[in-house]
Amino acid sequence: MAKKTTEKKPMGRPPFKVSDEVLANATRYMSQGLNVDQCARMLGISKSTLMLHQSNNSDLSDSLKRGRVQGIEAVTNTLFNKAVEGDNVSMLFWLKNRGEGEWVEKVVTDNTNKNTTQLDLTRISDEQISSLEAAFGQLDIGTGESGEI
Repeated sequence: MAKKTTEKKPMGRPPFKVSDEVLANATRYMSQGLNVDQCARMLGISKSTLMLHQSNNSDLSDSLKRGRVQGIEAVTNTLFNKAVEGDNVSMLFWLKNRGEGEWVEKVVTDNTNKNTTQLDLTRISDEQISSLEAAFGQLDIGTGESGEI
């Protein structure tokens, strides 16, 4: 009896290969502000697979870095142009981030909160005031052996 030959179907995803298309897509995704995890998902692979190929393939690593730089450059140029055109928000943002400490917002917090409570003792009888004084006199809160606060 003859043996049947069966072809084994590959299991799992097809192997990921870095192609020119992958490099172009990686650059584009990173330039649009995606992080590495999001870029990997857009390429159809996991983050760990992207990191593995990035460490073994300098072209892929360079594409990711180049895309990130292109995105930052595009936003920076737009921000700068808006600031030069007179957009106040853009000018403030630019100066706060690039002004070498000269344009820093300082928040000053005043921690001297004076809480005072005044008691209106005009409605309390002399007898009630005497009993209150006696009660407070029996408390030794905050006093040392000498009785001083």
